[in-house]
Amino acid sequence: FIADPFQKPPAEASSGSPFRAFLHETGEGLRWVWHRAGMRDFVLVASLLNFFVTPILVLFPFYVQDVLKAGAEWYGFLLAATSVGAVAGFLLAGVVHLRGAVRGWTLVALLVLGPVLLGAIGFIHIPLLAVACSFLSGMAFGMVNIYLLTLLQAATPPELRGRVLGLLGTLGGGLMPIGLALGGWLGDLTHHNIPLLFGGSAALSALVTLSLATRKECRAFLAQDS
Repeated sequence: FIADPFQKPPAEASSGSPFRAFLHETGEGLRWVWHRAGMRDFVLVASLLNFFVTPILVLFPFYVQDVLKAGAEWYGFLLAATSVGAVAGFLLAGVVHLRGAVRGWTLVALLVLGPVLLGAIGFIHIPLLAVACSFLSGMAFGMVNIYLLTLLQAATPPELRGRVLGLLGTLGGGLMPIGLALGGWLGDLTHHNIPLLFGGSAALSALVTLSLATRKECRAFLAQDS
């Protein structure tokens, strides 16, 4: 029931393959983002967080078994808490209207807080406390996701929004399986040293976020009107 004033341009005749068309459209989105430093930094942070956080997720079963010393049902509780927290973050982002510099610094804080809470789980031996951290981490990521998509859509011309959002999905989705594979390999290499791996993932996530998201251009992008 939403009226959309945007008129899609007529499709161009192309003799190339669908894969070539995909590369062309992804390249258009990449060029648009690359020449806008603040947007580029934020997209890079969001993509790298997917890479650094996924090793934690793939090692959750070993955390439940070796650290919590709990049954398999607690693995389900942890994943459910993360998902419920994300939904709560979506709702909270719709209720709390952050603007300007306050929004920028809040998003930076949430980008640090989400991975740090997830990494802290590796040092927790109390199941309910681990579930609480999973919930809060999911809520932080949920709020960031809503604001990220809103900012990208507001800052991108209508004819390029699909390409920019597609670029974000391609980068994040492409790095996740690499992170999962790396998490499994590191888990075997360290004999499932959960505190080391969870803490290392959280530290790298926080370092990347602080090194990029605190740049002047990125803060200006996060604080822009939407």
